[in-house]
Amino acid sequence: MKRSFLIVAICLAFRCSAQTVKIDDIDWSYSVSDGSVTILGASPVKGEMTIPGQIDGLPVRSIGESAFYSCIDITKIHIPDGLQKIGHRAFCSCRNLEEIEFPGSLKEIGADAFFTCYKIRSIVLPDSLEKLGGGAFSDCISLESVDCVETGNPVGSERSDKSIGPGVFSNCILLRSVEIPKGINNFNQYGGGYREVFSNNPNLEKVIITTGNICEKTGLENCENLRDLTLPSDLVMSKGFAASYQSITNI
Repeated sequence: MKRSFLIVAICLAFRCSAQTVKIDDIDWSYSVSDGSVTILGASPVKGEMTIPGQIDGLPVRSIGESAFYSCIDITKIHIPDGLQKIGHRAFCSCRNLEEIEFPGSLKEIGADAFFTCYKIRSIVLPDSLEKLGGGAFSDCISLESVDCVETGNPVGSERSDKSIGPGVFSNCILLRSVEIPKGINNFNQYGGGYREVFSNNPNLEKVIITTGNICEKTGLENCENLRDLTLPSDLVMSKGFAASYQSITNI
């Protein structure tokens, strides 16, 4: 009985914390914490969508968990500078989404954030990014390239979990090239080096990694066309790594 009351109290607290504001004919649902805004959803959402940079004078710092889950009418997303986090499954199954503009302030993309966004063809990640959650771009079957751009924003040093999760680019069957942002330097959090990060990418030819370390189990399974692999200059390569991928001609 006490447990039921607790659940009800939590639900009521969440509802009370959620607010709504109309901006350019769109009703935005949001919450406020520590002087910043988290976007919880919007209506209607279709075509090109621009996330507001401020609400009621407060900066928008994050997009919440499942905020736009399965919003199939979104085709393009503009994310304002100042936003730092995209939550778990925030744009999962937005199957007509074709383009995303990430800001130079972005630090984290949550697990499954863009899972099964079938029409995304290319991604440019800012070098400010410090964490890519597991499966963030998994099953984006039209994705061909992942590039990194220098933003001029300093990469924070206080965070200990600057990591990339398993399966981030798994099953992106058209993916040809990937550059990992320099803010990410931990590929061992889940064990086995780059375990599953690039799994089942049969057309992957080029991978650029400028920071971090690597283990013998790289997670480049089934990437039989990999030719060009750039690794950190101070990397201590594990025994047998090169022999595991006979297709690589340039390391």
